[in-house]
Amino acid sequence: MGLDMYLFKKKKDIKSKIISELTGEDGKEEVMYWRKCYDIHEWFGNLFGEMENCKDYEVTKEDLEKFIEWLKNEQEVDENIKYDEEECNEDVGNIQEIINKTDWDKESIIYWAWW
Repeated sequence: MGLDMYLFKKKKDIKSKIISELTGEDGKEEVMYWRKCYDIHEWFGNLFGEMENCKDYEVTKEDLEKFIEWLKNEQEVDENIKYDEEECNEDVGNIQEIINKTDWDKESIIYWAWW
């Protein structure tokens, strides 16, 4: 099974929504990508419940903070994890940067997966 997972940033304002509708573009900016990281997809599945293929799921700042903690702990306890410590630390840093650079009042973070 192929599995591509993304975090996108999307503006919440009405102007952006109207422009998206008029242009047919979704207005999403890719901020994170994983391929075949089933443990990560499972974590988001536990967060959202049963997920549908190619559907947007909004992630809160608190969700991402919990995700960072899970990544740190997962690396320590699961020797079968699909990525090494360096990749995990890079993901943690990237997600922390997403948290810091997101204007949570005006932007949202979307989890989206294709399988």
